Amino acid sequence: LEHLGRLSELSAAQTALEKALELDPLCEEAARLMMEAALAGGRPERAVAAYRLIERSLRAYEAEPHSDLLRLRLRAEMGL
Repeated sequence: LEHLGRLSELSAAQTALEKALELDPLCEEAARLMMEAALAGGRPERAVAAYRLIERSLRAYEAEPHSDLLRLRLRAEMGL
């Protein structure tokens, strides 16, 4: 049951972080937390999707994601 509670908490965190990125699509901190939550929940594909979302948003302003996000994306891709 403890595992189910943790998964529920991760799911709630994911939902909150998705909302944060909707409100501020350039928030790399929200993207990082979202990617970490996805990896912790065994959902590397969601981490990659979060990376791609923030990458698109930043590139619209001719910016690149922070190297921490790139490392998380690589970790997620290795888990796919």
